[in-house]
Amino acid sequence: QTAGRWRHSMTERYVELHTASAFSFLEGASTPEQLIECAVALEMPAMALLDRNGVYGSARFHTSAKRNDIRAHVGAEIAVSSFGSRLMPPAYLPHQYKLEPAQLPLLCESREGYQNLCRLITQFKMREQKKGEGAASTKDFQQYAAGLVCMTGGDEGSLAAALAHGGEEAGRKTVEQLIRIFGRDNVYIEVQRHYEREEEWRN
Repeated sequence: QTAGRWRHSMTERYVELHTASAFSFLEGASTPEQLIECAVALEMPAMALLDRNGVYGSARFHTSAKRNDIRAHVGAEIAVSSFGSRLMPPAYLPHQYKLEPAQLPLLCESREGYQNLCRLITQFKMREQKKGEGAASTKDFQQYAAGLVCMTGGDEGSLAAALAHGGEEAGRKTVEQLIRIFGRDNVYIEVQRHYEREEEWRN
């Protein structure tokens, strides 16, 4: 998929670029096939699957998309050790989770990008002491950035963490660091809107 075609598909109609499947435990509940069924029902021309720290559902997602004439974009949400911790839910909410590194959503823009994403995941998973606790470093991203598009993420992302802990200046530095790694044309500020107070402030 070339950069021009990928970006063109985003401008025609709404395209969901940050979907998690049931392979992302406690993050998504739908199978890759169900996600494509939803895209068909909503008349989306394309959809992106970004499972947590892996491309677990990408083969099934791609196969189902091809059958239904939907353009499948694949990537992953990668835990990153150098951008602080992801935001925790307010203490008054019942659904809490353990402190985790901020997440960096990455989309594959080309075959090279997919290969680099797989190498990146393999590299940091090999360092894991316990299953599921690994995280990529800035050095890992610098080594495998080619062919990848970086988004800043929502509540779980590096930009949200920076803004919450250091304000606008910290947020700017985080984005500048991402641009140094991935290039100016390959970093996108991700804006989500669920009408939550903290999210509205960030937006």
